[in-house]
Amino acid sequence: MHNSVGKLCIFSALGIKGRVSRSHQIREVHWHAPSAFQVKVNTDGAARGTPGLAGFGGIFRDHLGNCMGCFVGSMGIATALEAEVQAIIHAVSMAARKGWNSLWIECDSAITIHFLANKECSIPWRLRIAWINCCVLLFSMRIRFSHIYREGNQVTDCLANFGVDHEGHYWWDSCPPCASAAFVHNLPGLPNFCIC
Repeated sequence: MHNSVGKLCIFSALGIKGRVSRSHQIREVHWHAPSAFQVKVNTDGAARGTPGLAGFGGIFRDHLGNCMGCFVGSMGIATALEAEVQAIIHAVSMAARKGWNSLWIECDSAITIHFLANKECSIPWRLRIAWINCCVLLFSMRIRFSHIYREGNQVTDCLANFGVDHEGHYWWDSCPPCASAAFVHNLPGLPNFCIC
């Protein structure tokens, strides 16, 4: 419904008070590099349906923003939340195997960040054992985690969608073609924009 001064006068005469709506803001979103002795991993999960075909992905980067490796996995039928959690589990497992013990985890799922902050939260049941094992690994690491808007996490969005479309698990030592345009956009620190 479109508001007008005429309608406002009618509502006012009837004693109906209006509700002021918050205007939308355009926000710049930047990907930030980790400190010199830290590895940053951005993760994402995707599902086509609730539940539906699902996949996850992530990219590890150094303090200069260089790609240290990317991973992708398919999950079959799962929810988006399960895919987001699986991306974190896989990232922590890969970092532990590579000896990257100072890790900054960043994703666009506020719920998943909440799970990291409160490790005893109720994780989706089919991932509970893997999550407990992930938490054991986290205790041996210097860990930081943060939320980033989806617009700043586009590399991993591309990777997670690749995981939805391709069965199996993949590892690349450099950014794969499916995410290279988004990766190049992040390198110079160019902003992405979101409407909040």
